[in-house]
Amino acid sequence: MISSVAAMSEQSAASTEEVASSTQEQFNYITSISERSNELAQHANTLYEEVKKFKI
Repeated sequence: MISSVAAMSEQSAASTEEVASSTQEQFNYITSISERSNELAQHANTLYEEVKKFKI
């Protein structure tokens, strides 16, 4: 009985660690996407300002 409880506890701990790792990886992806979006917005603003120079 005690060994099965210990095994379940170990399995639970391993699962928790796996979830934490996946969560961190997803957070890293979201951060990267956010940074890329900000860069793209800056490029769009620069392009917009350049195009405005040619409007009559």
